[in-house]
This record gives sequence, C-alpha cells and structure tokens, in this order.
Amino acid sequence: AFVVKYDAKGGQHHLPLHRDESTHSFTIALNDTGEYMGGGTYITKLGRSVRAELGGVVSFRGDQLLHGGDPIVQGVRYI
Repeated sequence: AFVVKYDAKGGQHHLPLHRDESTHSFTIALNDTGEYMGGGTYITKLGRSVRAELGGVVSFRGDQLLHGGDPIVQGVRYI
C-alpha cells in the first residue's frame, strides 16, 4: 500500500491511464472532497470518474480495467 498526493500547484496532479499488476485495486479518500477540485479515478469502461467521500473506498479489478487519476485543478487530494 502507498499514499498518493495530487497537488494542483505542482508535482503530480494526475495519473495517466494504465492497468495495475494486481488483481484488486483500492483507492481510499484520505481527505474531504471540499479540499480540492477535479480529480477522481477515471475508469474507461464506465466512461467517467468515480470520487469517494472522505473515508470512502473505490475497489475494482486493476489488472482488467483501464483507469487513471483525473487531474485536480485546485487544492491537494490524498488517496
């Protein structure tokens, strides 16, 4: 497990589309959605992003679903 920091002002602000090397992938929202704008886990099969509220979990087959981190445009997001 690891923590990802998306920062609109610099550093990583998105994650390109990819597949994971694990069968099960999880993103856990570590801060409130009011602390940033944009972001979310984009899943191509859904054609949209999924954003969990603080403490919420998004779980999916990371090895099968093409996905990425949508850019945040303001603030900092932790997952």
